[in-house]
Amino acid sequence: MSTSNCYMVSPGSTFTIPVDVKGDANGPLSSEYLTALGISDTSLSPSSVSLLWEDTDGLISNVSDIYNGKVNITLSSSSGNAVIAAYDTNGTTILWSWHIWVSDYNPDDGGMTYAYNNGTYTTTFMDRNLGATAVATAINSPLSSYGFYYQWGRKDPFPSAKATTLTRGTTSDSGSATMYGPKTSVTITSGAVSIVTATGNPTTFYVSSSDPNDWNSSPNNNLWGNPTTSIVNAKSPYDPCPVGWRVPVYKSGVSPWSGLSDSWSTWSSKVGYPPGSGYRHYSNGEFCGVGLLGSCWAAPRGFCLYFSSLSFHSSYELVPVYGYSVRCCRE
Repeated sequence: MSTSNCYMVSPGSTFTIPVDVKGDANGPLSSEYLTALGISDTSLSPSSVSLLWEDTDGLISNVSDIYNGKVNITLSSSSGNAVIAAYDTNGTTILWSWHIWVSDYNPDDGGMTYAYNNGTYTTTFMDRNLGATAVATAINSPLSSYGFYYQWGRKDPFPSAKATTLTRGTTSDSGSATMYGPKTSVTITSGAVSIVTATGNPTTFYVSSSDPNDWNSSPNNNLWGNPTTSIVNAKSPYDPCPVGWRVPVYKSGVSPWSGLSDSWSTWSSKVGYPPGSGYRHYSNGEFCGVGLLGSCWAAPRGFCLYFSSLSFHSSYELVPVYGYSVRCCRE
């Protein structure tokens, strides 16, 4: 079956996912590409899988034992998001984790298709941010339209300003979840680490105030695809988007949002309205700019769409340690 780091499912369902493979690692990935990503083995052999956190209490009612490399997940009738984690034999080290996006929204029923660079390229975007449970209609749209924040190159979702609590397993942590302050249920750690360490700590937001402002101790432009290898634009095993969707990519150096005007109505009709979800700051992980500005990541490293209530920048570069939104596009 097709695999990813995020699975979109309907409320009240029971579904099966493989937990013996890393993300989208059963696609056409060459050994050259995997080497560029620093991946030597795409298989996993976890001893257990369990709920790590959920943003709606009781969203996941059961995660089964592993059978033939798969687990069954049973959902409540609510919408929301959760992350399940696979552990090694000691039950404390996380090998990999997966985002479960529970919504009646089915992006395969349609999307926002945009032709750019004089019609040379066409991209179909989701109509909402990754993890959002509502569509934005203005920059100050409801918090439910924000989705999650991602550090560039990581597959792991971090709560945006919409989260007032974060439930890890059965333990609720209300923290000091003010809109502009630090979210204490996310661990804020200073300094760069390896991709293996970051993957094993999906609730740790790594911050840095020094050049190159990267959470990755070995900066890699290819973590979300678009590598300079034989398979250009292949979806990466670290990509956070669901099956059939991926982080937008620059094609021949051209932004996937290239050519859009500063008109909000133009953006809304062509690529979907982007909410002012703000971001988590690179130096301390605090929420900033909520309701005023935002950004959507792209590949390669650090490139994005950046916007505020006054202006748009369809080709912008930010340091990877920021936490910004993702608006997935069709593969």
